[in-house]
Amino acid sequence: MDKYFFGFFKNISFYTILIFFIGCFRLAESHAQTLFNLDSDIIENHKLPEWILDAKILIQYVGAPSEMTHAQYSAFNVKEQRRRKIQMTSNLSISIDSCIMAYQSIGAKGIVSMVMAAYPGTEGLIITDDEVSSFREHGIKLGIHYNLLRRNMPVQVGDPTYINFWQNELKNEVERVNADFIFFDGSLRPMKEYQTPEMIEWYYKRALLNNREVWVNDDWRSETTEFSGNKVGDIKDMETETYDDVSEEPWINWDILTNEWNCWVNEFGMHKRLPEKWKWKYRNPKDQLVSFIDLVSKGGVWCVQLVNTKEAWDIMFEIGGWLKNNGEAIYNTRPLLPANPHAQIVPRHKTFFYYNGKTEDVWWFKWQKILEEAKSKGPFYFTQKEDKKQVFVIYTGTLSEKLEIELPVPLKIKSVELLDKEIKTLTYKTEGNVLLLEIPKEISWQMAYAFKIQCR
Repeated sequence: MDKYFFGFFKNISFYTILIFFIGCFRLAESHAQTLFNLDSDIIENHKLPEWILDAKILIQYVGAPSEMTHAQYSAFNVKEQRRRKIQMTSNLSISIDSCIMAYQSIGAKGIVSMVMAAYPGTEGLIITDDEVSSFREHGIKLGIHYNLLRRNMPVQVGDPTYINFWQNELKNEVERVNADFIFFDGSLRPMKEYQTPEMIEWYYKRALLNNREVWVNDDWRSETTEFSGNKVGDIKDMETETYDDVSEEPWINWDILTNEWNCWVNEFGMHKRLPEKWKWKYRNPKDQLVSFIDLVSKGGVWCVQLVNTKEAWDIMFEIGGWLKNNGEAIYNTRPLLPANPHAQIVPRHKTFFYYNGKTEDVWWFKWQKILEEAKSKGPFYFTQKEDKKQVFVIYTGTLSEKLEIELPVPLKIKSVELLDKEIKTLTYKTEGNVLLLEIPKEISWQMAYAFKIQCR
């Protein structure tokens, strides 16, 4: 009798505990929705627009190209950002159209207006009204970068007026530029201190009312989940990271072209976290292109924190030059290979923050790991359009008279072309899953070669 009694008691305890925890979860969900006054379906059911996956490249705005040094750029940017916040008209040494052509020439399909950076005025410029109109005329998407910490600003997180202040500031900017996206940063505090869900709900509702396709990244809270199921943002935001395979979830690599984010080095060239002069290093253009191609082949989007120096523009001009001839293999494409549910982020371990015990090694170390991963997947990278009716093979090696490509999936090939200044139809044959190409001698040198396979 005792064993039946205790068995019954154990079952009662189990179900009581289960009901208790379900009740707590429902209470927490209800509390979060009450706290933020949310219509949770608006956030939970929002869909990432396809246009961001088509666009591939976003650039944080720095104004017209210059030949400034890093120190000159840092000093100029702080003053220019302050001027723009007061006077929302352009005052450029060259025409706005010439400025926009520069961004088009580096492959940008979207521009990020730097409303609030990690430190004010250190990471690009806010877009003026004149620039907004011109970018829109050229069909370029516009969005807003907003760092929630608001360092060194009169109103910061924790102040009594903070929530109303930042939300009103951001809403005004959304209305002014008719923002296609919001790129949050600085989510190091619990979201109840930001009240970000209220802002996002407003933004999504505005988009529905205006029939606009918008998105928000996931960097707007320190918690993983607290409301609205598991959905936090529309796209996973990573900083100088990649995946080792095609990811199931959409992702964007927010990235730099140097060995440090510009906000951490002042106008005197001193690192804010280190008592020493900073030594800038720039990435190699070919390496950067290989990394970008690998990112696209895995379903990623690249958001570049540009700095207005000659070295940075030179890197992007080279990539833009390549895209001018080969962009068909990049824009509006999707990965050829299926998504891997076990795809891992690279670098995989957060211990890189202590690499050699020095802060200055962090971002260059991460870049080297990204490049190592990208090269390990080459020299052939694959994208596709129209449900594999068009397949693109991007080759980052050296061309010879014959090229052998091992195809990762079966294809019924109708024709093969080499993308170049003039598209060239190639002679080919197949042996099983191997595609054999005959390469004409008059092919011009490129950092990478893109082949377009038309399928039946």
